[in-house]
This record gives sequence, C-alpha cells and structure tokens, in this order.
Amino acid sequence: MIKILRLSMATLVILTLFFCGTKPVMAADQPDLQTTSIGVTTLYAGAANTVTVNVGNNTTTATSGFSVRLEADGTTVSTITDLSILGNSDSSYWPLSVSFSWTPYTAAIYTLKAIVDTENTVSESDETNNEVTNNVTVLALNSVTVNVRVEGQSSTLWSGDVAFSTSTITDKQGDTYTIDHPTVLGALDAAADEGDFNYIVSSSYGTLSYIEEIGGESSSGYDGWLYTVNWDSADYAAVDYSLSDGDEIIWYYGGWSAKLLKLSVDQTTMTPADTLSAIVTAYNGADWDAVENATVYAGSHIYTTDASGQITGVSLTAGGYTLYAEKDNYEKYIRSNSCDVLVYVPLDIQSGWNFISFPRRLSTTCNTTETLFSDIDTAGHSIWGYNSEEGWQALTADNIISPLDGIWVYSAKAVILYPVFDPDPLSIPVTKDLSSGWNAIGYTDFTNSSANSALTSVENEWATLIGFDTATQSYEVSIINNAPDSDAHAETREVAPWKGYWLYMTDDGELAAISN
Repeated sequence: MIKILRLSMATLVILTLFFCGTKPVMAADQPDLQTTSIGVTTLYAGAANTVTVNVGNNTTTATSGFSVRLEADGTTVSTITDLSILGNSDSSYWPLSVSFSWTPYTAAIYTLKAIVDTENTVSESDETNNEVTNNVTVLALNSVTVNVRVEGQSSTLWSGDVAFSTSTITDKQGDTYTIDHPTVLGALDAAADEGDFNYIVSSSYGTLSYIEEIGGESSSGYDGWLYTVNWDSADYAAVDYSLSDGDEIIWYYGGWSAKLLKLSVDQTTMTPADTLSAIVTAYNGADWDAVENATVYAGSHIYTTDASGQITGVSLTAGGYTLYAEKDNYEKYIRSNSCDVLVYVPLDIQSGWNFISFPRRLSTTCNTTETLFSDIDTAGHSIWGYNSEEGWQALTADNIISPLDGIWVYSAKAVILYPVFDPDPLSIPVTKDLSSGWNAIGYTDFTNSSANSALTSVENEWATLIGFDTATQSYEVSIINNAPDSDAHAETREVAPWKGYWLYMTDDGELAAISN
C-alpha cells in the first residue's frame, strides 16, 4: 500500500516550486530517494504478474510529488506518479512499496529496471542511487500442484494437495474476478473446494486483498488469517503472490508474532520393538529454534519435548498414528504439521506354503513381487494370486501387491519379512472388486476382527470364508455368513493380520478395507 503524507501548504509550495524549469534550492536537508529492490514471486507469460518496487528515503526530510517507473528490457511497463514518503526519523516512516502489474507475453529471461524520481522533480543529496535492476525468469503458464494446510484456532481445518492454474473468485462485495495464473489466494480457493470449507475475501482495501474468514473463523482485532509459502512470510497480498509447482502453503489463524511449529520424526514405519524420536522446532524468520515443553500427540499418547525440543524412546503398539505438536495457543505458536507413523508387526514366513496378505498399502519402493519376496527361496515354485474370473495367476516380478490381495507363497525355509509401508496410508481408500465365486482376499488391519466386521462392505454378497493354517499346511474350519455364535462356523469368529483367505461370493461386490 502506498502511504500518503499530508503536508502543510508552505511545505507543498517549497517541494513543488519550479523556476525557469529548474529544481528549487532546498533550505534544509535534501531528501535522498533510493530504489532498494525489485520484488517478484513466480512470473508467468501471458499473465498479469505483480512486481513490487521498494523505495527508501535515506534522510530525515520528507518529500512528495515524485514518480517510479518500471522497465522490462528497456521498455516502459508503467509509471506511477504523485508519490510521497516520510523522512526516516519520523516514527511513522516506512519504506515505500510501489506495485506494478506486468504482463510479459513470452517465457524468457528479462531485465527489470526500476527508476525513482524519473522526472527529476526532487532535489536530492544523492542522485546516483535512483535505479535498480533485477534479472528475472518468466515461465510458461501451466497448472501447478501445491500443498495447502489450513490451521484454525483449535484444529487443523484441512490439509492436502491441490492442482490448478487459474481461479475465478467472488469477493464479499459480490464482484467476480478471474486470476489468470496460480496464486496463494487461488490455492486457498482450490483447497476450499476440495475440503468443502468456506472463506470470505474482501476488496475493501484493494482487489481481493483481505481474507476476513476461513472455515467460519473470522479475523478479530490484531489476530486473523496469515499465510506462509515454503515456511516464509511475504509482504504480498495472497492474490499477488504467484506460486510454483511443489510449493507448500500454510494458512493460519494467529497474531503477527505467532511462530509456526514444525514436527519431524526419525521414521514413519516401525515395529512395536522399535522406538521413535521426534523434534519440534519453530521458525524465527531465518533459522529453526528448538521448542521446549511443546506437547506432541500420537493418538491417545501425549509427550512433552525436552530442552532440545525432542521426545525420544517412544514405543507404540501396532497401528497407524498421526503425530502433531502444539504449544500455548494460536497467539504465540501455530500448530505443527502432522506426521503419519505406521507401527507394524514383521511377517513370519513359514516353511511350506503360506497364504498371506498385507494389512496396509505398501511403499512404492516395496510393493512388487520382486521387492517383497526376493529373500524367499521358493524352491522353483511360482507365487500365485487368484480371482474367479481369471483363475490362478502366476505373479511376475513387477506385479504390484495391494492390501486386499491374497497371495500364495512357497518357502523352502522359515524367514522374516520386513515390508515397508506407505508413510501416508490415509491418502486413498483401498478397495478390491470381487466376482461371484471364489476369490483370494487379504485382511487390512494389525489387530484381529470378526469376519462379519471385516466383510461389512460385501455383507449381502459373501457366503463362506476359509483360512489356511501354515503350521499344519491345512485349511481351517470355514466361517459362514450369518452363522450363529454357537455354531463352529460362526460369522463372529476372528480373522487375523497377514493372513490370506478364500472368500466365496454369491454375486459381484466391492470389498473395502476396514482400516486404510
């Protein structure tokens, strides 16, 4: 925002007086205007990009009536006139930020030049520091994918990735605008659509410049909605900050001095025998400071960081956990990012045939037949899958194994496998299409469940479930849908992690994981 200085009539006469086309003689200290920098974010060809020129006054003398010109490769973009600035000894002094809209038509490297007092209307103590240049790269306009996290006063409102390029946004006043390139405001708009939450942007202080409310939480007093890009704050309205592919945006409700917490863990998959360490830090604008006495939540478990900002030696039972950190309230610290940690039990492969499954989605580095079973001596046997439409299928090295797949593996000797799971197990719900007849399926949890609960998604289609006992190399007693508790085939009998099962379907259906 350009600051407007109100001056007395006598001062205005002195500052604007010209005699025979020459500049006036200054009776007191002369001002010294200086272009200090040209600020840009990501620049796009064919888009209206915001370029900010910062101007300072190196003396105590206020001045007005000057202009700032922006050039691109020697061609004038625009000139903004009738500007004013206080002297640097004034308690209200602040460097002047002058915003330009620049639309380059081709992707290339450009030289931007900013010139203050282009008409030499101000007599200055130093006329040599009125220009500054900046070489900038303009990109072709494409869709970007960015991560957006929205932290409210007491909870995380939404977190996830959005992909977009342009945005159409209606402000509080009822006017609709099209933003022709990806911006921080556009990312918020895309996140609101994806996360089904509302926001209100006002043009009272400039077009689409003020976020009044997100998710029903309204700005109040000195507290309100702020944002960072890649953890750094910015002196731009969200509509003026252009984004690049892969940027990380945090919208948060807080005060101007509130610090962002960051949580880091030393592993995202572990066994119950392992221990976890984590550290909580806060960004001070330049470095990350350790945060003592921060509270780290892991499900129902609560930990407190030490003087180095750490928790160490944390043991967790099998299951999935979402860890995050808090300290005090939003006026002082902003809730941290979350870290998903999966605690799993190693898979014991016995000598002979094993009918197995994997209780969670596997990491892309460990989800093929080759990467999972390379340590197993199969004694020349194929590794098998089965479905009622295609029958038996010998799996090839690059077949991808999913959590609901039942897999037959022969091993010449006992071996322990340590599969690596996806660190973001909640990203996409796991489902498996089943056909009428027999299907080889998996079970998706680390704790036992009744067959009836595990097969809720196909309650009307499943008839019989049969497991395999690796120790005896024989089939277990079948479980029958709707069989009473007193029956040997009761549907309340439990199914177990890591096991594969034969499931007979009376009709086609879609099996859903009970824990993703």
